[in-house]
This record gives sequence, structure tokens and C-alpha cells, in this order.
Amino acid sequence: MSKIIDKYAVIGTGPCGVAMMRCLTKMNIPCQGFEYHSAVGGIWNKENPLSTIYNSAHLISSKSMTQYDEYPFSEKVADFPHQSVLKEYFEGFSEKFDLNKHIRFNSAISKVDRNEDGSWTIDFKDTKTNEEFSETYKGAILATGLFNKGNENAPKWPGQETFKGEIVHAANYKSNDLFADKRVLIVGCGNSAADISIDAAHRAKSVD
Repeated sequence: MSKIIDKYAVIGTGPCGVAMMRCLTKMNIPCQGFEYHSAVGGIWNKENPLSTIYNSAHLISSKSMTQYDEYPFSEKVADFPHQSVLKEYFEGFSEKFDLNKHIRFNSAISKVDRNEDGSWTIDFKDTKTNEEFSETYKGAILATGLFNKGNENAPKWPGQETFKGEIVHAANYKSNDLFADKRVLIVGCGNSAADISIDAAHRAKSVD
């Protein structure tokens, strides 16, 4: 086992990851952030390869109920901001509190192991250089999110293998160009389903 680094590792720098890093640095607790992409924001950064956000997405909770207390949204921002505004907000939060200097960007985590002494060993790769690392930290905080998996998590139904149309999980949906002149069936009635149904209604031949 490598020498223990006296820091807490924070894996993922989406909304929860940067908030946790702010709490730690505010209390002068050393931390090291890890981010797969080259910038913070998690799923709200559409440029992140792991993001599941789609072009028309807006925040479904009001900005006043979602913002960080010490970093409020501008009064000019709509009550339910567009996804692009959220991306800028989290990037601004990280810059304001100088969090970027604590983050290893372009880092793909391959393994996280808890050791007998309570420390955590993290194996990761620099996605730019392909160089691999293994480091041991005082603790590990997982902020990798719940929503970055798509088609591999889709349910399987009898007859699906003979279906000639396209099956797309909401997590892999980006634009209503997908629906142009097609008959579309939306399965599920969550927030994403409601948004995507409206998107489809503008482009599809029919929507059920």
C-alpha cells in the first residue's frame, strides 16, 4: 500500500462534489477532487461525456430552493434556469471559492478499496496521457451521481429483440431531432418523460 495522503478524496465534481469540497476547504480540511471531465458541473455540463442532460432541459426546482446559500443566483436568472445556466453557475461557484486548484481533471477512477486501517486506495488514470496512478487517502467521498448510466440500465421486454425501431433510454437522449417524422412511444412518467414528450410533440408524427 502506498503512503497515506492526509487528504479526503472527493470523487466527482458535480453539484454535490463541489459543495462537499467547499465545506472541507472552508473548515481547512485537506481534500483532493477527482473529475472525469475537464471542468466541473457533472451532468449539468453537457460537454462532459458522462452527462445525460438534453438540449431542452431546465431545472425543475426553483433557483431559490436550489442555490448555495453563499453563492446565490443572479436576479436576472429565470426562476427555473436552462441547463446552460446551471453549467455556468457551478463553474462560477468553483472559481469563486478557488476549488479548481484542488481538482484533478481528466481522471478516470478504476478502483476504490478500503484498507484495514480505514484508509482508502484509489486507482485512476489520466485520460489525456493514459498514465496510471494508485494513491491512498485518509477517506473517500463518492459524489459520482445516480444518473450517468443509460441504455445499459434499460429494462428488457419479451419481443424487444425483434423490434425494428430504435430504443433509447432517457439518459442517452440529447435532441428532438431524433423524433423527426416518427411514431414515438414514451415509457415512464417521470420528469424526463414529461420533458421528452413535449420535445417529441414538436417533431414526431405521433406521441404516446
